[in-house]
Amino acid sequence: MKGLAILLVDDEPLIRLSMVDALEAVGYDVHAAASGTEGLEILRQKNFDLVITDLRLPGADGLTVLKATKDKKPETEVVMITAHGSVESAVGAMKLGAFDYITKPFQMDDLLTKLADATRPVVLVADDDADFVESLADLLHARGYNSAIASTGAEAVKRVKAGSVGVLILDLRMPIMNGLEVYEELRKQGNPPPTIIVTGHAADAADSLTALRAMSVSDCVEKPVDPTILIEKISRLLAAAA
Repeated sequence: MKGLAILLVDDEPLIRLSMVDALEAVGYDVHAAASGTEGLEILRQKNFDLVITDLRLPGADGLTVLKATKDKKPETEVVMITAHGSVESAVGAMKLGAFDYITKPFQMDDLLTKLADATRPVVLVADDDADFVESLADLLHARGYNSAIASTGAEAVKRVKAGSVGVLILDLRMPIMNGLEVYEELRKQGNPPPTIIVTGHAADAADSLTALRAMSVSDCVEKPVDPTILIEKISRLLAAAA
């Protein structure tokens, strides 16, 4: 949490100042804006790990801030602030990519808990098998993990490069770049995240699996994968990295 950059957008001075004090006290690097328009200008100048924005703002509204955040850096998580009467709009914001929302009045500890959830490492599932990806993403969500999806090898490389990936689940046969090529590219760019290779074609890919093991991938698992066992492997890797 320490050092993560947060943009806070809220037009109520007392709330804004108290939130800045509380967030800085736990180690966040906080930039504050008193309007949506000011928030958008700050967004243009700097990247953030988190954005907290009120839904109702002078100038551009919170949904506009959300859209601008996701357009610039999709992996930035956004937490919406709303009044009790606008919960439906906040739920709609989650469908547009917001991580969560909190209603006024709220306890600062509740907000800090949401932010801690939002900054947990992401489990990136890189696989073009839509059924496998959907079932694993649902299970990860049910177990309280943040997840992201890449359907091609190139998308996986791009998403890892963007940051915050704690564990990579990487299919061996991927469009554009296969799993071996993805891992080799990640090694060229720096230390790749702990990576679990999954494949339904182990017998035909013995050479690739041997090469990946030689590069110290964390594990190799054959499909069909027992999701419970895979979740246990993910949990151990995240715990070891913590």
